[in-house]
Amino acid sequence: MTKQSVRQCDCVPVADARGVWNFWLGGKDWVTADRSTALACAQIYPAIGALCAAGRAFQLDAVARLAAAGVDQFVEVGVGLPAARNTHEVAQAIIPTARVVYVDVDPVVLVHARALLRPVRAGACVEVLDADLRDTDRILTAAGRVVDLGAPVAVVAGGVLGQVSPWSQARDAVARLMGGLAADSYLVWWDGTDDDPDAATMWDHYSCTTAPAYTPRPPAQLRELFDDLHLDTTGLQPLRQNHCAPSQDSELSAMCAVARTLVTHREREGEGVAITDHA
Repeated sequence: MTKQSVRQCDCVPVADARGVWNFWLGGKDWVTADRSTALACAQIYPAIGALCAAGRAFQLDAVARLAAAGVDQFVEVGVGLPAARNTHEVAQAIIPTARVVYVDVDPVVLVHARALLRPVRAGACVEVLDADLRDTDRILTAAGRVVDLGAPVAVVAGGVLGQVSPWSQARDAVARLMGGLAADSYLVWWDGTDDDPDAATMWDHYSCTTAPAYTPRPPAQLRELFDDLHLDTTGLQPLRQNHCAPSQDSELSAMCAVARTLVTHREREGEGVAITDHA
């Protein structure tokens, strides 16, 4: 997702994040080094596969709910290698003319995405953009050629902010990206947290063997993402193995949320518009 990230050790990375995550999600687009790292991480934190699967299920469920509510424009940042179900397939199954932009900076991911992420039917639109999450001007400019930035857009960012260091860059990138969108746009987000000692140790090992590194964050820090956004009724919550039935499953070392813009950053600073909850 990002071209470089702060590494917490002096090890030379031998695995690629795209392949490690693909292995955790049950895919086949990995090499031996990716598999070795993925298995070693699972020895430290056995729930990592469940965490990745739950994160993906959460974000696709959110896409489906937003599409059912009428949102027909989506920008997914840090798409990774294509999976069994993808954002455009979920959205276009509900709104056939939905427009989806996928953003990544990994050249291998971009090749796979351009080859495999095709519109579900005629009249739909899928575009793949080469951009770093921190280059929000590029994302907004290029995405604006595909989606109408004057209408609501849902940004999907699943498991990607941990690849951006320091935290201030990740937080500010999200603020700039959401601030460039229309009111009533959405952020669908989840990321790893550092509150489970085994998970934190696992991410340390991952970051010593994999590029780019991944930094889990304290839940209190992650709340800063939503200072200027309105959280939906579920709020900022722990990711669970079965997010549709939270009482039946244990919490994972990650947080997730869906939030909405009330007014844009430009309106807040340029026009002095008061932010009110009109949910």
